[in-house]
Amino acid sequence: MIGLPSVHVAKMTKPNHPSIHSLSIQGCLLRTSLWLAILWHGTIVRTLGAEPPSPLSWTIETLAEGVCRHNKELAAARWVIESAKARSRQAGKLTNPRITTSSSLNTINPENMQGFSLQQSFPITARLRLEKNVASLNIEQAEKEVQWMAHQKVMEAMESATRWLALHERKEILKEQITLAQELYAALKQQQERGERSPLDLSLAVIQIKELELKRPGLESSIHSLENQMRSLLGQQAEEPFRLEAIWKPMAIPSASPLDTANHPAFGVLHTEASIHHAMVALEQSRKWEDWTLGLSHQWSVDEDIPFGLERNRRLGFQFSIPLPWWQKNLGAVAASQANLKGAKASIAALELQMEYEADSTMVRLIQGRAQYLMLRDELIPNREKHHRSLERAVRAGERPMESLITSMEGLLTLKLSLLEVIETFHLNHYRYLYLTQDLSRHHD
Repeated sequence: MIGLPSVHVAKMTKPNHPSIHSLSIQGCLLRTSLWLAILWHGTIVRTLGAEPPSPLSWTIETLAEGVCRHNKELAAARWVIESAKARSRQAGKLTNPRITTSSSLNTINPENMQGFSLQQSFPITARLRLEKNVASLNIEQAEKEVQWMAHQKVMEAMESATRWLALHERKEILKEQITLAQELYAALKQQQERGERSPLDLSLAVIQIKELELKRPGLESSIHSLENQMRSLLGQQAEEPFRLEAIWKPMAIPSASPLDTANHPAFGVLHTEASIHHAMVALEQSRKWEDWTLGLSHQWSVDEDIPFGLERNRRLGFQFSIPLPWWQKNLGAVAASQANLKGAKASIAALELQMEYEADSTMVRLIQGRAQYLMLRDELIPNREKHHRSLERAVRAGERPMESLITSMEGLLTLKLSLLEVIETFHLNHYRYLYLTQDLSRHHD
């Protein structure tokens, strides 16, 4: 790039000395090559020195906001809101005026007539205002449906994260179980070498190790499936790394709260639907009277008046028409809207009863789950650990065999696995209770 002006100057100006001309071209090429080498080196340095993008890290607290902001299905559903807003811009407007022209010619004599008319229809009732009201309610309905979808997606993410965390801890417990099974196999092998055990006992230990190892691929597959599910909920690409930092929250029973039918997303959809049907009843009643029409016409004609000759006339006319609701009173549409309104109210009552019973059952399961958790944590596991420590001292003293200690450890791990299942079920029920009584999409914008 630096040497290009010299090249153009050399072409445009013919030098007197050929040697000087060749030297200028060589210098130009040298400077150009040097400049390209510097650019290439800088590009390579920036490429090699650039750090790879850090993976997104999520927590239980940020999952709700991440789902509401990045979920692809929610992004697609928000276009329904824009569609409703676009339709509302043409709601509640008058119909377009109608212009009519007419012309007639007498083919025998020079008589002719031309004219035009302008007609505009106007509603007798408040139909336009009611149409605007229905359009605004349709926008609100679309927003409530998006909020309800976000509420459901957040619930799916919470459940997936809970199961993902439980599977990771179950994977660690399985690793400990495999280690204990291998230690038991080693102890049995030593006893077999001393002639104290039969080969059958050793083969049973090998089978136990293989059975435990067969569980590992299933856990890995389940973890991978849950990660893909959370990637989909969070709008991440398949090649993007997924990272979730999660720990168990305290096993606290949420305070019992009454069902908030005014703010819950599920009831928001039904309440808005009922409002739409209520507005549609009034709108269909207003459609009993069709629009009245006002017309303005102007005609000019040439008539032959014998024996006076041709006569030119101009006429200005007005037209006013009102359709009478004698035969068609729109009663069927009114009755259908009233039935839809009653159905929406019945759906609200049924959903309220169902969610109240389900919330009550979920609270009972939470109380029972916490009781099981306390029994395992404060009684069964400490007693098992105490027994295990006593057994460990007996094994060291030579009073009990080694396999009894390993069997005791397996029993302790089984209790810990039961504790993990209780914790997982408790948190799933906890999120279910919040799903029934609160709005999980509070981060939704």
